[in-house]
Amino acid sequence: MVTEAERMNKTLSSRPYAERLEWSLEKEARTRNSALGRMKNVLNGHWNRTLEQETQQWAV
Repeated sequence: MVTEAERMNKTLSSRPYAERLEWSLEKEARTRNSALGRMKNVLNGHWNRTLEQETQQWAV
């Protein structure tokens, strides 16, 4: 059975170098963006919990 990575390698190796470079840069940017997105979600979640705790303290 051929894995996705192997299939991608075969597809990329048949393409010109510039195209392969462009694809890897694009993929790297996408990975970086999703990592940033996850980090934002974590920080927002933390911030929201902090706000909730503060509001509950004021309500008591």
